[in-house]
Amino acid sequence: MQDIESAVFDLDETLLNWDSTAAWILERVGQSGWRFVLAALALPFAGPLIVFPPLRRWGTSVFLWIATFGLSEHALKVSFVRFADRVNAGKQPRLAWHEKGLAELRHYLNQGSRVAVATGAPLWIAAPFAACIDSRIQVVGSGLHRVLGGWVLSDHCRHERKCTALGGIGFQGRWTAAYTDSLDDLPILMRATRAFAINSSSRKRKKFDANGLNIQYLNW
Repeated sequence: MQDIESAVFDLDETLLNWDSTAAWILERVGQSGWRFVLAALALPFAGPLIVFPPLRRWGTSVFLWIATFGLSEHALKVSFVRFADRVNAGKQPRLAWHEKGLAELRHYLNQGSRVAVATGAPLWIAAPFAACIDSRIQVVGSGLHRVLGGWVLSDHCRHERKCTALGGIGFQGRWTAAYTDSLDDLPILMRATRAFAINSSSRKRKKFDANGLNIQYLNW
C-alpha cells in the first residue's frame, strides 16, 4: 500500500450529476442545425452502443465526431475549458456538481491525501473539471485523436484500464478509498481499502453485493 492515504473518484454521476461528455455534445449539437440533423440520423445505430460499456467507445465516438468536426486541437481544448467553467459557475442547465461529493473529495485533500479522478470521459474534458476543484487533483481519462476532420476516442479509460492508467500516475497496487456510481468500476473498488458506491439503486446494490465486496453506500 502507498505510504500516504490515497483516494480515487469517478467523475460522471459521482462528482457530477450527469455525463460530462454527453452534456458537452448536446450543447454543441444544439447550437448547429447540421450537427443536430447528423446526430439524429446517427442515434438509431450509435445510441444503443453507448448502453453497453464494452461498446461505449464506438457509440460515443460517433457523436463526438459530429460535435467536433472542424475543430482544431486548440479550439477543442478551449471549448472544454469554457464548458467546465460554465458548469462550475452553475450556468449549464444539464450538468452540476454534487456538493456532498466535492466535500468528500476536499476532505482527503485537506488531510494531505493524494487524490485522483479516474474517468471514462476524455482527459481533455476531465482535466478542466478537476482544475475547477483543486490543482492538486491528478486525472486519468480517455484519449482523443483526429479522424477525417473530427475527434474520436483513441482509447476508453474504463474497467481495468482505469487501474492501469492510475498506476501510470503513481497510484499502484491499492488505494485507501474509491468512490463511483458504476458497476464497470469494480476493479477500482476491489483495490480500495474502503469502497463507496454512490446513489445506487436496489438493483445495482444487489449486483455490487454479489461480488463479495464490503461496499458502503452513499447518497448525495
